[in-house]
Amino acid sequence: MTPRILVYGGTFCDTSESRDMVLLWSKVVRGINLDVDVLVIDSVSPFDPRAFLDGNVEVVGFEKNVGHLCRGGQDGAGRTFCEGMLIAAERGYDFVVHWETDLLFARPIRPIIEKMARTGVKVGALSQRYYQFLEWGISFFNVRHMMQSRFVERYCWETAPAVPIPEVRIEQLLADDLFILPFRGMRNDVNEANVANLGGMFPYFVPDYITRATLPLCHEFLRLNGIQVK
Repeated sequence: MTPRILVYGGTFCDTSESRDMVLLWSKVVRGINLDVDVLVIDSVSPFDPRAFLDGNVEVVGFEKNVGHLCRGGQDGAGRTFCEGMLIAAERGYDFVVHWETDLLFARPIRPIIEKMARTGVKVGALSQRYYQFLEWGISFFNVRHMMQSRFVERYCWETAPAVPIPEVRIEQLLADDLFILPFRGMRNDVNEANVANLGGMFPYFVPDYITRATLPLCHEFLRLNGIQVK
């Protein structure tokens, strides 16, 4: 049986740049993944994604923005992470992909999911070289397993502490169910990459993903991967 797949990502578009990033994200997701469903979970953005995303991407929204742990709010990122899992379960999807809207991933989703299904992998995430935690911005989950293991209840974003950070808590909760997938990329949090040097930072492989990057750098990433968007 062909797995049913939902891709989802959260957003808060408060600038024209963040709006343009979400729009680029939607074009990349759709351009290389024609046979999955795509959902954006909005946290009361000033730039409403319903106004600029087309009908190929569904948008649902929270009624309140609860903030971010590192800025003194609640665990907004964790809330979105868990909400996508619940939506996938309620709608009967076999696999769900958490794909943040400020991250570009250049590989098609279905071959990854089908390999996970064949080999019995329940959770797949990517490594990233700048921090020691995993890159959950693009991560893959067997929906039935996530519900049976009560991940959402155990994560409990409403009472999530600031320490350990969500990325570490997720890894701890998933424990031995987690497999690291063989994809390479980077977070550009410290602006070490730019349009001129991105290719040279990956001398043996073309990067599979990039996040926390400017729009020009995102377009250079797409060029290196031979992906064109309109």
